[in-house]
Amino acid sequence: MNIVLISRTLEKLKKVEQEIRKEFGVDTHIIQADFANGHEIYEGIAEGLKDKDIGILVNNVGYLGLPTKYAGVTEEAMWRFVHVNIVSVLAMTKVVLPQMMARKCGAIINISSISALCPWPYFAMYAATKSFVSSFSKALELECRQSGITVQTVQPGLVCTNMTSYASSFRQPSMINASPDAYVSNALTTLGYNKTTAGTWSHAFQTFVMNQSNEQLLMSHLANHMESIMEEMPFINIHLSKLPSDRVVLLGLKISLPIENRHSTAALDGIGVLHLLERLIKTHSPKKATSVRTTFDPASSQVFHNCCALDLRDLWFLLSRD
Repeated sequence: MNIVLISRTLEKLKKVEQEIRKEFGVDTHIIQADFANGHEIYEGIAEGLKDKDIGILVNNVGYLGLPTKYAGVTEEAMWRFVHVNIVSVLAMTKVVLPQMMARKCGAIINISSISALCPWPYFAMYAATKSFVSSFSKALELECRQSGITVQTVQPGLVCTNMTSYASSFRQPSMINASPDAYVSNALTTLGYNKTTAGTWSHAFQTFVMNQSNEQLLMSHLANHMESIMEEMPFINIHLSKLPSDRVVLLGLKISLPIENRHSTAALDGIGVLHLLERLIKTHSPKKATSVRTTFDPASSQVFHNCCALDLRDLWFLLSRD
């Protein structure tokens, strides 16, 4: 089975392509596309796939962001949620479904989330978009049932990836948090057997508990949990300059957090430093703090250090667009 990888970062695509070819000897093709850019990218994707028989489509692209009230979500972030989490599933399915229907075989795996089961305060848009994915996927499964096409909805709990690394408690595998390798290995065994799956027994148990819980009580618990996580995030001060062309340029950035807790630095999971505009996280002033001052070029994603008291890896993790 050959593989087509679609992502926005060409360097990462090439790296993964080489790893797959070397380890598994699989013919791998890459298509560079940023799903946040909206519907215009799909013509190029369709062109790249036109001569390929797609046997399995995995709609895995997703955007989580950081916990915040919806009132603090920027318009740019709002559309990113829609384009990345919703439009990508609809459009990629539209690209490959006709050829699957013609062959009367194929599989579509849509990655939803356990958050689709309940409204999630401070992650309101993420949970709502994943609820859409689950609803669409389950309806599509019934429509395709007589066409020889398998459609599966995957609703994982926490998996230790960059998306969930905004909180230190989510970074290491545990009974609750699955490692990516373990999760994928378990979830793939359910393809063709379960129309909807949590992927692992621990996530299935979490799903059972959520389904048996009172929604209002569960929402209150989730809100309290997210508020406690937000309190451990760093306090961020941003100094901006706006040019006549309305291009916003970051002139300075100061990050303050307890030295002993500096590895709790929040990740931007690929949205870039300009998205810090919506992340003015309010927290207590640390008694012991360290700071970083940098300048940043949004066009090239380069960080230039004037003074750095933080671990460089922590800073780049925060500012990296990838």
